[in-house]
Amino acid sequence: MLRALPSAFLYRDAGPGEGPTGKVEKFAFRPNPAFTSTDLETEVLPAMAGEIWIDPVHLRVARLDAHLQQDVDFGWGILGRLNKGGWIVIEQADVSGGQWRTVRFAMQMSGRVVFKNRVFDTTEVQTNYAPLPAGMSYEKAIEILLSGK
Repeated sequence: MLRALPSAFLYRDAGPGEGPTGKVEKFAFRPNPAFTSTDLETEVLPAMAGEIWIDPVHLRVARLDAHLQQDVDFGWGILGRLNKGGWIVIEQADVSGGQWRTVRFAMQMSGRVVFKNRVFDTTEVQTNYAPLPAGMSYEKAIEILLSGK
């Protein structure tokens, strides 16, 4: 889906801003009428608008905040529908030595999946990233994860 962002939207400079890790450049985006979705994952993009924040030093997306501007049908409405008004926020940060990861994902959408109405309301926050020694076995890494250290 991230690969589709440059062609899926038209961007307008929204000026500088301050993000969680420092200065950012903000851009407002709206659907690009010339964009054609090629798969199920990108079918929602032509209905979204919002803001994207770019870390100008690392040239990375620091935040994406998008809102659904209209209903989106999947499979001619048979497979499902997402209702207008839903939103998604993704924040990324340098977690260690130039390694950028998603540190916050929040989404609130409602719609229908096949014949059942659903509400998708989720927030995931990832913290306490720590590098592991080079050459560590996956068994040892799992042991560390399970121990909570």
